[in-house]
Formats: sequence, C-alpha cells, structure tokens
Amino acid sequence: MSEADVPFSLELGPTEVVSRQVHLPHGVVLEQVQLHAEAARYIPETRSSAARVVIDELHVKAVISEPHLNAMVGAHLRSEVLRGINVAILSGKLRVTGQFVKWIPVPFTLEVTPHIENGIRIRPEFLGLSAAAFALPSSAVELLEQHLRPLLTVDLTQLPVPVYVDRLVCEPGRLVLQGRARLHWPPLPVSSPRPSLLAPPNAGESGVRAPQQETEK
Repeated sequence: MSEADVPFSLELGPTEVVSRQVHLPHGVVLEQVQLHAEAARYIPETRSSAARVVIDELHVKAVISEPHLNAMVGAHLRSEVLRGINVAILSGKLRVTGQFVKWIPVPFTLEVTPHIENGIRIRPEFLGLSAAAFALPSSAVELLEQHLRPLLTVDLTQLPVPVYVDRLVCEPGRLVLQGRARLHWPPLPVSSPRPSLLAPPNAGESGVRAPQQETEK
C-alpha cells in the first residue's frame, strides 16, 4: 500500500531530541546524542501495515567521552600481545599507550587520527610510535598496528539506523560525531526497499549514497 492510500498522516515541524547515556550494541556508550529533523511524518496503522514514523533527513550529533571509549576498547581487547591499553583524546588526535608483549613487555605510545571512510566507517590512521628504551623493528610495529586497528575501527552499518558521517572531531576528553540518517521506524521489511544511506555492495566504488537533498553547511 502506498502512502497515498493511507487515510491521513500527521506532519510534524522542526523536532529535536537530546538524550544522555545512550547504550548501543557491542558495549558502545554515548555520552550524549542529539537528533534534529526539519520535518517528520507519522503514518497511522492500516490493515496491511503498522503505524510508522518517517524522517527523510535526520541530523545526528553524538559524543563519546574518554572513559566510555576506554571501557569499549577494554571490553573488546582480545590480543595476547597488548596489555594496559589506554586511549587519551587530545585536540585533533588520539594518544594510545600500553605495553607490547612479544618477548618482553615494552611500553609504547602511539598517536592516531580517526579517519572517516566512505561516510559509514571510522578507522584509525597511525601517525607516530615511540617505545621505551629501544626502537621496535618494523615487523613489530606492523604487528602492533594490526592488533590495534580492530579496537579503533567502528562500522556504522551495524547501528539500528545507519548513519552517514559528515564530520568527526577530536576534542580534549571526547569525540564528537556529526552525520545524517534516513529514518523509517519501525524498520521496513527486508523485502521492501530500505531508505538507508548504504547502496548495494556492487553499486560503485564507495558503496555509499548520500541523501538526495544535501543541506548547506
């Protein structure tokens, strides 16, 4: 049934929701989430479909604090060569400290910048590494980065509502993410076209399409 067949729908003007301590899957806790929509539609229940809310473009701002980031990293740390990992959020970058255990424990400090990949994934770019007492061989550095990379990578397609990230900022003590999403709630069945920001796997190099109407920054 098309939306034209529905007896009526409720149109809402600018709407904003702010929530704190938001728990997401995989142990992710956000300090604050701010949602803003210029317009939203409520489509009532019919004989063939449940009531639903439709937002064509939802602006998202999310904040994760340094303690929550470290709790997430610690919960997912499964490496035998890494110990005592701590992430400090500085202005424009992250500083990762810990111990690299291959033969003997070696304290290290590594600087990282989060990089947005195709709007749907956040992955680390490693800048510089320093280790106590002596320099690590290149093979050890590659192994260290290999074990750290999954801890600092976030796949946003796993969220209940996929978010297209426009901006990610490192501020002292917190990460601030800004992005957009299309929202149909409850989600449409798999057999129906899903209004997400993700294109099919083979649709172009990036695998992502942004909302049809771009808002001016």
